[in-house]
Amino acid sequence: MKKHKRRKRKPKVVLDTNIYVSAFGFGGIPKQVFLLAEQENRITVAVSSHILAELEKALERKLGQPGDEIVDIRQRVTTTAKLINPKRQTNILSPTSHPDNRILDLTVAFKADYLITGDRDLLDLKEYKGINILTPRRFLDKLKK
Repeated sequence: MKKHKRRKRKPKVVLDTNIYVSAFGFGGIPKQVFLLAEQENRITVAVSSHILAELEKALERKLGQPGDEIVDIRQRVTTTAKLINPKRQTNILSPTSHPDNRILDLTVAFKADYLITGDRDLLDLKEYKGINILTPRRFLDKLKK
């Protein structure tokens, strides 16, 4: 009798804007995390129009990326990630953390397993509604186990 291997569900992940900026601006571990979705198909990623807008601004202002490169990066992200625009608006973080609240909205709407971020305000939460909040390095370590 043949034993069927049970397929493991791919982790559902939200990458904070700072992870995309680091991945495309500097590479390293954030890029490895993005490539898990884009090239290796080992994780399922969601993005929102909020993150895309924030990403474009950051690439232009902080990294001085030319417009055509920003368009290419946006295309890579939207091709890789599921676009979800949450209706619910969370306000658990301070008003100055408004963009972080929008990230939390996306993680809940997507029913994510993980939120990957370098943002201290979010990392300090450790988890939100059952969603683990990790640095890119901790996430990669967890995946290897």
